[in-house]
Amino acid sequence: MVTLALVLNALGFPRWVKVLPGNASEPATLKPAMEELKGEAPTVIMDAGIATEENLAYLREQGLDYVCVERAKTPPVPTRDPDHTCPLSICDSSPHMCRDSIS
Repeated sequence: MVTLALVLNALGFPRWVKVLPGNASEPATLKPAMEELKGEAPTVIMDAGIATEENLAYLREQGLDYVCVERAKTPPVPTRDPDHTCPLSICDSSPHMCRDSIS
């Protein structure tokens, strides 16, 4: 297994490629990749594996623009109270807002 460090140009063609060991720490690959660009100012696009607070701070310090996914946990799925009985016949078959009584 390997890790591929890849930098693309604006047209999507590879500008810089480096094969790293599969056990390489992804967050640690950002700074060396930026150093290979020798002062160019790209827009950095990262996945959650590279978008650590430390790397985001580094990019801001360097004045670089970036796009990344948010490193957040998925919120829990809300559940109904198991003792709740809904007056609507659709309660068990589709999501909706239940009311305790219907006028």
